[in-house]
Amino acid sequence: MSTPSDTVARATILRLASFDEAGIIGQALTHTGGFDVVAKLLTADDPQRVPVHLPYPIDKQAVEKLRSAFARTNGWDAGAVDVAAMAKHDARLIASDSPEYPARLKDLGADAPIALWMTGPGHLADAVEKSVTVTGARASTAYGDHVAEELAHSLVRSGTAVTSSTGFGIDAAAMRGALMATDSSNELPRALAVLPQGLDIIYPQGNASLHHQITGRGTLVTEATPGAQPTRTMFLRRARILAALSEASVIVEAGWRSSALGVAARAHELGRAVGAVPGPTTSAASAGTHRLIKQGTAMLVTDADDALAAIDR
Repeated sequence: MSTPSDTVARATILRLASFDEAGIIGQALTHTGGFDVVAKLLTADDPQRVPVHLPYPIDKQAVEKLRSAFARTNGWDAGAVDVAAMAKHDARLIASDSPEYPARLKDLGADAPIALWMTGPGHLADAVEKSVTVTGARASTAYGDHVAEELAHSLVRSGTAVTSSTGFGIDAAAMRGALMATDSSNELPRALAVLPQGLDIIYPQGNASLHHQITGRGTLVTEATPGAQPTRTMFLRRARILAALSEASVIVEAGWRSSALGVAARAHELGRAVGAVPGPTTSAASAGTHRLIKQGTAMLVTDADDALAAIDR
């Protein structure tokens, strides 16, 4: 088997992560820091002789499952196909050993993304150095949309990047506000959307226009491989990226069981600042944000100054 380029090897290993239920890849990268060790586990005649240096015995069965998946998906050729497909979308791969990989994501430990596909200009780590995640309910109210849009607009005007998604509701409003505040003088992208699907897939279709606007004037980021459709698992995994990527997360609206509360919980676990916007006491769309504030998990946020103050606390 020919030796792949670094990019192809990393793209292949990222694709294999979906078969890695035991988390072998993440554990190996966390403890050894090298993709070459993972590559040897996949291709060595005897993987048990590969010096992985984990603090516990390696799961032989899990390694064999990975090796089987590697062979079944055409080895390094799978990564080469992904790299070629993403080149058509002007996308590049940012692996966890790249200087462009955001350092905050490494706070996730073995659960950190192995690599990210990215479109857009600028250096990703620099773009999110000062950033706030603005997210919330998909079934948002006009009040919530207005607050999210104004909040994101003001953050970008202050020189802060806004991280969210292309989903319906609060996330779309936040991205619209960030884009409206973005102009040609911005050297780095200020509107960053984290996707639960491949970069070549538009989801939801109802926000196709927003997707294209971010492609042209912001940044799209995902750990999903080309062609991957959004799944419940990928939505959950996206939440941890949104929580870890920024200095703070602000939940604008969230019902009692909103998935946006998962972002707040993960951000809180990571020691990040969490903010929540209050709404009408009669609004079910604000029940979750009110709970965050009442429990002390989140700081009350009404504007960009509050969000930035949360970071400095």
